[in-house]
Amino acid sequence: MFKTIRGKLIATYLILICLPLALLGVFLLQALTRFYLDQLEKDLVAEALLMADEVQLGLRTGHTISVAQLINHPPPPLQTRARVLVLDEDGRLVAASRAVDRAFLGHVLDEPGVREALAGNVVRGVKHSPGRRTDVAFAAAPVRFGDEVIGVVHLDYALAELSAALHQLRLIVGLSILGAGLLVILIGLRLASAITAPIQELVAGTAAIAAGDYAHRVEVRSGDELELLSEHFNRMASELQAQQLAQRSMLANIAHDLRTPLGAVQAALEALRDGALEEPTTARRLLSGLTDHVAYLGRLTENLVRLARYQSTEFHLQKVPTALPALIEQVILAYEAQATASGVALESHVPAELPTVSVDPDRITEVLINLIDNALQVTPPGGRVTIRAGHDADQVWLSVQDTGPGIPADLLPHLFEGLYPNAHRRGRMAGGHGLGLLISRAIVEAHGGTIQAANAPEGGAIFHITLPLTKT
Repeated sequence: MFKTIRGKLIATYLILICLPLALLGVFLLQALTRFYLDQLEKDLVAEALLMADEVQLGLRTGHTISVAQLINHPPPPLQTRARVLVLDEDGRLVAASRAVDRAFLGHVLDEPGVREALAGNVVRGVKHSPGRRTDVAFAAAPVRFGDEVIGVVHLDYALAELSAALHQLRLIVGLSILGAGLLVILIGLRLASAITAPIQELVAGTAAIAAGDYAHRVEVRSGDELELLSEHFNRMASELQAQQLAQRSMLANIAHDLRTPLGAVQAALEALRDGALEEPTTARRLLSGLTDHVAYLGRLTENLVRLARYQSTEFHLQKVPTALPALIEQVILAYEAQATASGVALESHVPAELPTVSVDPDRITEVLINLIDNALQVTPPGGRVTIRAGHDADQVWLSVQDTGPGIPADLLPHLFEGLYPNAHRRGRMAGGHGLGLLISRAIVEAHGGTIQAANAPEGGAIFHITLPLTKT
């Protein structure tokens, strides 16, 4: 029972409700018993004192018959349901209210409180009566003549009736607690089911995800935190499914990008083996192609290694306060010759007063190289690549814009997923495999920033990067 959440919840409800009820019942029973006994003893004392005043004359004059008549036919307010005994100064029974006790007239009786009353004290309490073989509530009052004690009035009340009443009360309390326990179990089962059913559905969902079923979704409509948890779970499953699809697409495209150059390498090697080496012109052309294909495979392999490193948990940035204008200027200088050779204008609009940011300068340089290199590749002669920068209250931004053909609408949402099918249509992916943008996204997000792509209204594409400002 305690191995499940449902069992633990029901046990908790039972403990929190039934245990206090049981303790309260015990306390009430004890309180009622004490109150009843205390009130009973007080009433017995009052009656004993009144009776002592009434029998004082009979005891003093030796008229025991009048005492007996008084006891057996007491006038108000002496009428009592208690057992009444009148004893003389020696403790011998003089009169009794019950016939069974009259057989002991003239005998010394050792009833509770008699000795103390003969000593001049009014006593009360609860004791076991040997003669009645039961517990009794009693009161004993001395009968005085002046300063002399001439007898005792003893009243007692058997507690058998009280015990029966208490037994009945205990039964009522016990049944009430039992009923409350059953009600708690029913309510607990319903509440526990309302809590555990969504949890069980989430457990089944996590098991499905762990088994690789990323399309599994959970439906929880509890209107509380569990519903919010299910929404987060479904969002996580969607992201995992998207990542799985992206990984499969990436593997398929990597295989495609490897197959093409490897096929060309194999064909060139076979041609060389079959006699192309005997023809210098053909041999040089084949060897040049082999060099290009091997360089391409080297770049692809290097990018895959870098991507794996940037996406691993062991990747750490070496952040330092960095002036972005100087860093951007260095990258632009490195590409001026290539831009001039391609007939593309390379422009910079970066304010010198741009705030300092805490970044890894080598990694941000790598992002800028990827974006500018891609932009130069797709911009036709006579076009323009523009680098801009600025800042807001809590971040700086960079943008790289070209005047190329833009990004196909179906490719734009998946541009940073890497090796998306038909990504080669853009032509801007470094080396044709699209890992440059995926690497750039990993670097920017590691800095706590964002990178986005869009088509500019005037044509071409624009890549926008934000980086958080250094906190001082």
